[in-house]
Parts: sequence; C-alpha cells; structure tokens
Amino acid sequence: MLQVSLTVVLKLRGPILTQSSSVAGYGVDAPFARSPDGRCYLPGSLVKGRLREAWNELHEAAPCLFGPRFTEWLGEESGSRRVGTKPYEPVRGRLHFSDFIDTSGSTARRTQFRIRIDEERGSVAKGAYLVIEAPYAAGQEASFRGEIRYVAKSGAESDQIRKSVEAGLRWIPSLGAERTIGFGRLLEVSLEEKRQDVKATLPAKGIALMDIALTPEGPFCIARRRVADNLFESEKFLPGNAIKACIASKLNELQGKASGSQVNETTDPQRKELCRNFHRIRILHAFPSTAAAATRPVWPPLSLVKVKGSNLPLYYDVALCRGPGLIDGQAPAFDVDWKESGDVWSSFGWPRLRRDLRVRTAIERDLRKAKEEALFAYEMIVPEECRWHGRIDLSQVPQAERAEVEGQLRAVLEGGVTGLGKTKVRAGIQILEEAIPAAFSSSTEPLQDDLWVISLQTPALLCNPDSLLKDDEVAGSGSEQDLRAAYQSAWHDLSGGSLELLDYYQRLSLAGGDYLHNRFQRGKPYQPYLLTEPGSVFVLRAATTDASKAGRCVSRWYSHGLDFPSWAKAAYARNGNPGDHWSNCPYLPEHGFGEINVNLPVHTTKRPGGFHAV
Repeated sequence: MLQVSLTVVLKLRGPILTQSSSVAGYGVDAPFARSPDGRCYLPGSLVKGRLREAWNELHEAAPCLFGPRFTEWLGEESGSRRVGTKPYEPVRGRLHFSDFIDTSGSTARRTQFRIRIDEERGSVAKGAYLVIEAPYAAGQEASFRGEIRYVAKSGAESDQIRKSVEAGLRWIPSLGAERTIGFGRLLEVSLEEKRQDVKATLPAKGIALMDIALTPEGPFCIARRRVADNLFESEKFLPGNAIKACIASKLNELQGKASGSQVNETTDPQRKELCRNFHRIRILHAFPSTAAAATRPVWPPLSLVKVKGSNLPLYYDVALCRGPGLIDGQAPAFDVDWKESGDVWSSFGWPRLRRDLRVRTAIERDLRKAKEEALFAYEMIVPEECRWHGRIDLSQVPQAERAEVEGQLRAVLEGGVTGLGKTKVRAGIQILEEAIPAAFSSSTEPLQDDLWVISLQTPALLCNPDSLLKDDEVAGSGSEQDLRAAYQSAWHDLSGGSLELLDYYQRLSLAGGDYLHNRFQRGKPYQPYLLTEPGSVFVLRAATTDASKAGRCVSRWYSHGLDFPSWAKAAYARNGNPGDHWSNCPYLPEHGFGEINVNLPVHTTKRPGGFHAV
C-alpha cells in the first residue's frame, strides 16, 4: 500500500488569465488569481475540472483504450447523484489537487485591454471595455507547479493512475480564461512521482488520550450553516467528524475502495482491530493556535458581558449572578450587542485568521462557457502560521485491543490526511508527546454550595425538540418556562438525577436541510436537529446532599464529552440501529460534539463586584 505524490509542472505560453474574485487595482476588471504571498496560481479545481473533461473526451474517442474510472478517481460531480438506493451517500474522489503556483515567483502586474465591437455599427459597444491583469506577455512562457496526491493499493495501480493523469493533462490544449482567443496555451507537462509505503502498524505507547496538531497545507473551507445556497463560509475550527471522515477515506483508499465507503471489520484486513473499533474512537474538534501561543483556545462563555467605561475591565462574567441586574449602575451588554468581539476572542486564545473568498462556477462542456446559475463561492480560512490542536480519545476501545488500535492508527496518521473540507486540502497530523494546555484551565471540583458551571466548547444535542412544540408551532416557539423545563429535563436525564439546573445562558440553532435529512433520517418525517451552541453556560447544583455522584458525572463528561441523550437514541433510531449510530446522527460524542469546560476561572475572577439585582 502506497502513499503517492505526483509533482506536476505545467508550462504555459502567455498571455494567461485565471480570474480572481478579490479586488485588484483601480480600474482592473479581471485580476489574476494570486496566493497569499502574491504569486500567481492556477486553482487546483481548474486543473481537476479540465482533467475530467479530457478523460471524458479520451474515453469517448477510444473507449477500448481508456476506461471510465474517472468517477472513482475524481468523485462524482455535484448534483449528479440523486437516484438509486443511496442517493445521498458521498462519492469522493481519490485524487487530491493542490493549487499550481508560478515557479518564477513573479509579482508583475501588467494589464491588457479588450473591447467588443457592435456588429451593426462597427464601433466599440457601449460599456464593453475590459481591463485584464496579464502578468505574462504574449509569447512569454511560465511554469506552474502543483501536487496531485492519492493512495494506491499497489504499484501497478499507482502506475495506472499516473499514466492516466499524464495522458489527460497532455490532452488539454489550454488552461484558464479567454482560451478561445489564444490565452493559456499548454506547451509541456512534466511529472515527478514520489512513493511512500504505508506501514500496517507502528509501536504503541499505551496511552488512551493523544493530543494532535493538524497543519493544513492550503486554504480550507469547513462550511458552516449557509445563509445562501451558493455561499459557503468556513468555520474557524476543524470538526472531529471531518477529521474522522478523512481517516476513514484513507483506510478505504488503502484498499483501492471509494473514499466514501463506510468502515467496518472487513475494510482493511491488515488493520482489523482499528476498523472494528473505529466507531468507538472519539476525535475532538481541532481549534487554531499560533506556534508562539502553543495553547488550545477556549470558546468564550455566553455569560460574558461588557460595560461602558474607560477604566473598567474588558469584560465581566455573570454566570454566578442570580437574576438580571446592573453593574456599577449600568446595564451590561451581552455579545449580541457588542460592537467589537475580537478582543474577547483573542483573550481566550483565538488567533485572528485571515479569510479568502474564491468564486467558482461550473462549465458547460458543449458550449465551453460558464454554466447558467452555477456560480458559487467559498470563503476560506488561510492557515498561514497556525496549527489546529485536537485530541484522539481511545478510552472506549476495549482494553484488550487498545494497543493494536493505537499502533494501527499511528501508522495511518503518519503521512497525514487529504480531502479536508470543501477544498479537499491535505493536512499533516502530528501526534504530540505532551498534552497542549488550554488557554484557561478547567476544574471538576465543585464551587461553593456544590455548584458546577459547565460551558459548551462544541455544539451538543440537549433539548428534546418535542418538548418545545405546542400544537402546530415550530421548535423554539415556546415560552422561556418551556425552555427552562426542557433544559432541566435534559440535565436530569444526562446526570441520572444527580444534578439540577439553576441558571443558564444559551443559544439554540437548527441544523437540517435536504442533505442532512436524506443522509441520516431518510424515510422518516423531516425534523431538523436542535443544537445548543458552543459558549452556552449552565449552572448546575448537586440534587442531593451527597455530591459525590454528581462530581463523578461531571468528571466523566469533562474527560469524554456529554452523553448522548436517551430521547435522541429513540428519536433518531433507524434501520435497526439506535439514534447514536454514526449512520443516523452526525452530532455524536465520538465526532467531537458535546465537549465541555468546567468551572473556568473567569466565572469567579471576573464576577462583577458592583452587581446589583433588579
């Protein structure tokens, strides 16, 4: 089993244009796409799309010589999989493309001009003057270097993929925009192959908790819930389920299978223990941190408030203040009313991340132009000098197999993973020898009066949506008393009656839509998932005089995440599996959801001294 990297150099003749969606100089209508350091590049998605088109043409011209394996290698096109027994199962490609960067490092910013002639008058059409950024003059040659990565079951399969890639690239006549007037002529293609054997296992160190650091090699987009159908905005973190999906894809690719296939005991005969226990492995969300900070950020609690005044602290924490009130005679403002929140996020260890907007469109193959109503955009995170810190928890794996699972997992992670997020970027994964400290430490020891303040670090399923429904109303339309009762019931259920809810600061959201319903709840009435958002704060108290049971419960949650609610196990059950099966719900503890912090120092050190209840 091999991990293969093809270094590809594409030599083009100018002029060349691959348009950027970012703003260029004054008067420039079509700027050239540039990397964060200012170098020109060809997007990996462009090269991938042109390669798919070339393979289709070669297959049509010589089907006996060129087999149709490009769906397996490149994945299915968006929107093409809407029939069959499992129409929403992902079919991801095995080949992953980086951007192709200009090797000369040129940052020249020449411009060219185009006009359109009015056919009837023979003069310049009104408003048809176009200013193009063209760093490469006519006839000038430029080389663009990128990588295509994949996992192959054998050397023979790797050879087949490499030869097919080379044949497809050589079939492409030109790349970029304005190709019909001679832009972007492809002159030469060269490939250099590097192979690395993937070991079946590595020595285990006998630890159940492994801190990891992920380093994405390019801009990534982990899409948050969309406000528009064609705009994908990225989260700042890497979800545990996204990381776990990349590992699952690699396990399948090592056996020459489609990367979207499920992982079970038969997936990889050399890693039976890992595959058999894959669903028991918990992977936490990875939060960003700079190399200088070397701490894992903490999600700011929703109990934080700001008060106007030049000599006042940056923020207060009112989690332990019972009821509404004033601070030094002023009404406090929660985060929804802040004009600036970056200062608070920075104080909790979150770096300021740069974002890059990349607009794409599908191409009409026959007409060779942009497809109608197929424009979409990714707002991506640019990694720069950051790493993303997470954790792998093997404590739910049976002790008898834990060493084998750890060793096999170390071997799979050694070469990193590919296919992360919408941009399918590669990320290196380092297993750290020492745990990375959090920006603020937690303590599971109770506060005075047997209190625990729990703050969510990742979304969690807590409230039963049915408890918030009244007649024909939608979820969340009930009163505050209904919401409090729903949370009281949730914490009573999770703690086995050992904890009761005193106060809370929460935010709810709905996660649903066509894909989530058909992927996880197909055949059942549509109902979106009701999530309690990260940062939500809950003040809990031991329900009996014996607080030891409550303390053990809180300690377990802190170490392994909140338990999956009993109502959700029943509500999301399907196909003979309970609701907490990975095929029925995406928001499981094993995927990093329900992570908590307990008794953060800010709850006591930032408690306002001049608080007056009203």
